[in-house]
Parts: sequence; C-alpha cells; structure tokens
Amino acid sequence: LGTALLAAALPVSFIRDKALRRESGILRELPNALEVLSLCVEAGLSLEQGLSQYLANARSQPLAEELSKVLEQTKMGSSRKEALRAMAQRLNLTDVSLMVTSVIHAEKFGTGVAKTLRQLSATVRDKQAQRIEKAVNELPVKMLLPLLLFILPVTFLIIFGPVLLSFFN
Repeated sequence: LGTALLAAALPVSFIRDKALRRESGILRELPNALEVLSLCVEAGLSLEQGLSQYLANARSQPLAEELSKVLEQTKMGSSRKEALRAMAQRLNLTDVSLMVTSVIHAEKFGTGVAKTLRQLSATVRDKQAQRIEKAVNELPVKMLLPLLLFILPVTFLIIFGPVLLSFFN
C-alpha cells in the first residue's frame, strides 16, 4: 500500500517540481527580456522586431519559447493583443500578466511602449529582489528542524559524552 502511494505521488511531485522550475526560470529572465525589448523599441524597432531580436540572442529558455510562440501567432495573422493575452493565460503568472496588460494599455492609450517596458522591468526587478529577500528570511525557520534533530544531539554527545563516561566509571 505504501509503495503504491509512493508510486502515485512521485509523478505528481516530479511534474510539480518541473513546473516550479519553469516558473522560476521565466520570472528570473523576465526583467532582462523587458530591458532588451525596451532598448530595441527605443532604438526605433517595433515590438515584433524587438521580440525577434531578443529571440535571436536568447538561449533556449522557457520565456524565449513563450515569446517565440507570441511572435509566431502575430506572424500568422493574430493580433498582438490576442497573442500576448494567450501567453498570459498559458503561463498564469502575475508578472507576465502585468507585462501583457501594461503593453496593451500603452498601445491603446498611445503612451510610449519603451518607457512602459523600462518601468515594468524596474518593477519586476524590485519584486524579484523582494522574493529573494523573503526566501532568505525564511531560511532560519527551515533550518531549525534539521538543527534540532541532527546537529544538536551530536554536539551534545561530543561535549557531554566524556563527562558521562567518567561519571559512570
């Protein structure tokens, strides 16, 4: 019964771990992609040209794959708005949804897309720094159980072992 439960839980755990790694890779690369896109748009390229420029220089990453899907959809006739919204739905990440809505609103209201992308990049970098800070602050709590179970008993044994041996002898 235990083996069956373990065999059923392993694939789910494996898929969840892969999904979390993919999400963290996307969130880690998003500020850099936004920075490159803002530089390309400031240089006079369109957003699609900026995407193709980013994809030409990007390594194979989850974000690059998703942005290439957006570029393919726009080349096949879909509007940029629809392609970006489809990407936001596929990824279901708040930072990506924020990027999509910001770009759509910037185009809709005529504000500068480059400026919007640059501000968004700074915002996403700040959020990333806050996530890292939160993870670092949670480390002592996560280290408490292994410390109490494994390190402290061995330390007490080393320190008080000779005293106990001399006491019983």
